[in-house]
Amino acid sequence: MMIQPASRAEVLEVCRRVARDYPVIGGGLADRHLAPDDAAWTQAERALGYLQAKHPEGLDEVQEAFATVSTDFLRLQARFMKTRRYARADSSELVSDLYADDEKMSGHYLDGLAMTYVLWPNHARMITFFADEFVPRLPPGSRVVEVGVGHGLMAAMLFESVADLRYVGVDISPSSLAYAESALAGLGVPAERWSMVHADALAGDLAGLSGGAGFDGLVCCEVLEHVDEPLVLMSNLATSLRPGGVGFMSTVANMEAEDHVYLFEDVAAIRDAFATGGWSIEQDLANVLPGAENWDPLPVNYSGLFVPHQP
Repeated sequence: MMIQPASRAEVLEVCRRVARDYPVIGGGLADRHLAPDDAAWTQAERALGYLQAKHPEGLDEVQEAFATVSTDFLRLQARFMKTRRYARADSSELVSDLYADDEKMSGHYLDGLAMTYVLWPNHARMITFFADEFVPRLPPGSRVVEVGVGHGLMAAMLFESVADLRYVGVDISPSSLAYAESALAGLGVPAERWSMVHADALAGDLAGLSGGAGFDGLVCCEVLEHVDEPLVLMSNLATSLRPGGVGFMSTVANMEAEDHVYLFEDVAAIRDAFATGGWSIEQDLANVLPGAENWDPLPVNYSGLFVPHQP
């Protein structure tokens, strides 16, 4: 299975069209913040190719979904910078308000979020870190669990690079699972190599999904800020790996979204949480939101490679 990457010119054309139609978000796009030789372009091109394969009819609606996600972010971030707290106080109504609402999930959320990996510089850099540092750690035949499947881009990147991969995707949203299933099927990934599980990872036995032996790899991207008790989730995730397994996880500090509930105040707080939650950091990456380098509090995308503490 191979994702057919888009060209650099196609990515730039999407940037141009979005900036033309939605100038309020044009200043934050990849063409404004990635140097021509930045390695993140390669993964932005791959992410756009993923969406092109998912939507052979064209990307007009995907670009509108991205604009919805981006303008919502700007609106909520402006409010957060004033109040220093997220608008949603807890996750009690997240499932009913968003994750179980297929009209919202399929209408703007999943497509819009997937397009952020093409057009938001920090997201393009994050999947570059994922591709360059995490994926090569997985030998052929690896078993990988992803908690928070979302749009399925990470799963597709794994299947592209890891021979004989066995993948389990876990998500609380049926819409996310259906979206990822459709994308993987469209890319020709054999159905016997993956399974999707509708479950709450805060409550489930993730190691049991591997047959009891634990997984070789764990992926959990942009989930921890969506739950009330990320330390509980971190601890549960740590039990999913076999000895020698490695996890790739990401979260944010001081960045608002419609489904963010847990506020990490800075990168130090994130690192402390991982240590308390049972993980050792092997390597991490903290990217300040482009253009916000002097803001207070500082908005940061954070990702890292982690291994569970040894008993």
